[in-house]
Amino acid sequence: GRPEQAAQPYVGDPYAPGMHFAFIEQAEGMLFGWTGWRAATVFQILDSVVPMLLFFALVLFFRLCGFSRRRSLVGGILFVIPLLYSLNRPIHQRESFLLVLSTLLLVMTALEKRSFIAALAGGVMMGVLFGVYLWAWMFTWVYVGLLLLWELVVWWKQRDHGAFLHSRVARVLLTLLVGFAVATPFVLFILRSM
Repeated sequence: GRPEQAAQPYVGDPYAPGMHFAFIEQAEGMLFGWTGWRAATVFQILDSVVPMLLFFALVLFFRLCGFSRRRSLVGGILFVIPLLYSLNRPIHQRESFLLVLSTLLLVMTALEKRSFIAALAGGVMMGVLFGVYLWAWMFTWVYVGLLLLWELVVWWKQRDHGAFLHSRVARVLLTLLVGFAVATPFVLFILRSM
């Protein structure tokens, strides 16, 4: 329709400054623009693909959190089936939730697999989520903040303070620091447009 108004979806006034970056909308435009399909056709295709990706990402997330294969499958089913109606909302709820879940998968991979690269990528995704939607970055940052608090308590109880740089706390802190660095331009843009 009107790509110049992608950053201002609520007001519809072409002269009002946009309050978000419309990353998802712009990415879908770049991915499918060459086809010449209408937005409705693109969303019909994504309606059949993204919920399945969400299901598999949820199962993987539950596995990384320590659940058995069976419990992970049941958790994925119990989460996706009741939400099938809201998952057909194209941008907010479907694609943005997939981005949030991908970010949390990277954070959990950094912790469970001791992956420095996953910690960096998770931090980048956390920062980029500031450009997606309010609930996306708020949920992710609260989750990782609570995860940091949990890991700090566990680390403190173990009394092995000499190995901090190789601890799970250090990986969560690295993720948060990278997230803050990447989010800074987005936060400044939002503050300037207020």
